[in-house]
Amino acid sequence: MKFKMLFWCLFLLGISFGVHSQPDSLGFISIDCGLPPNSTYVDKITNLTYVSDAQFIDTGMNHNVSGVYITSGVSKHYYDVRSFPTGPRNCYTLRSLTAGSKYLIRTTFMYGDYDGLNKPPIFDLYIGVNFWRRVNISDASKLYIAEVITVVTNSYIQVCLLDKGQGTPFISSLDLRPLKPSLYPAVANASVSMSLHRRLNAGVDDSVLVRYPADPHDRMWEPFNNPGDWTQVNTTSSVQNPPNDMYEPPSAVMQTGSSNDPGYQIRFYWLIGAEYKSPSYFVVLYFAELLEPPPPNPNPDPKKQPKKGSDSTNNTKQFREFTISINGYDWYASSVVPQYLMTSEVYGYTQTTTYSQYNLMLAPTDNATLAPLLNAVEIFVVLSTADLPTDSGDCMFLFFLRSLYLAIAP
Repeated sequence: MKFKMLFWCLFLLGISFGVHSQPDSLGFISIDCGLPPNSTYVDKITNLTYVSDAQFIDTGMNHNVSGVYITSGVSKHYYDVRSFPTGPRNCYTLRSLTAGSKYLIRTTFMYGDYDGLNKPPIFDLYIGVNFWRRVNISDASKLYIAEVITVVTNSYIQVCLLDKGQGTPFISSLDLRPLKPSLYPAVANASVSMSLHRRLNAGVDDSVLVRYPADPHDRMWEPFNNPGDWTQVNTTSSVQNPPNDMYEPPSAVMQTGSSNDPGYQIRFYWLIGAEYKSPSYFVVLYFAELLEPPPPNPNPDPKKQPKKGSDSTNNTKQFREFTISINGYDWYASSVVPQYLMTSEVYGYTQTTTYSQYNLMLAPTDNATLAPLLNAVEIFVVLSTADLPTDSGDCMFLFFLRSLYLAIAP
């Protein structure tokens, strides 16, 4: 077993080498892939400092995307890319991490016809020796995001791009963000990771993307204002998370939501990724009531008790209650009653299905006077990451030998 692990370490070492680099004061590592060596800049949206990827990898080629794709709405770290025309596997090495800690790792890709060939590629991503997900670029102007939550076993981790013979792999940016041990408890140790399928912020316009600093963990919440019959619900009041919350959605996300007309359901679906065999999904649904309940009547007339479900002008509280099902089966045993300006979450695994998609439905109960309300949703693919590289002492010694060789080589 140790020989096998050393083989992987030597294999990865032969194709990737990163110079020592420290995370910033937040523990963040923010990399602009393709930026010239020794270059840095402050991102205007997040105020985070991005650095060149030259200190994290020594293979690949830098390119600028076509000027046609550089617009005012495109962040600077998508202006350039690093491509990998040679070698079946090319890896970034992120260091100065804490063994046993949990991290969010995100890669982004905007092809932008950087090579002038107009041939968007398909390639695979790996975390060390473990498959992460497939990247299928079909639109040169579109931003593609891959994200994983994982526990590291050593003081470093490698993010690898694998050439499948379907075009040259490339990358636009690479981010690493530390997470508290209590967050996302489904990722309890290094044997299980979760690859993000979708992270959706309901009830906002298409141009709204919430991330750091609104989200201290720098998760990217993409807008989700899906069907035309959904209605936006929002508030300017802060939405609080309960003590010791395991997911900590930002208030900016929880302040908006999507609902429907009274008596109607909320439905949406997601397709099963073709690269996964019988995948298990982990879903987190976020709820908070945003409609302020009417004040109680200070002088109620006991002879005029309002009927249940009557209009709020009669000082009767409107009532929102709904059930949750996936592909027709009850996914959550109880009904959900969102609390006013207080986050609640329903989370769990999906059942394996033979269908090509999962259909989720929020249905009002007979007692409800309001339609269901969805504030946000996260959908993850559960990954087995049981294949571990060799221990850090072996690998770090080999890294040291290579760094010494590079320093004295002519």
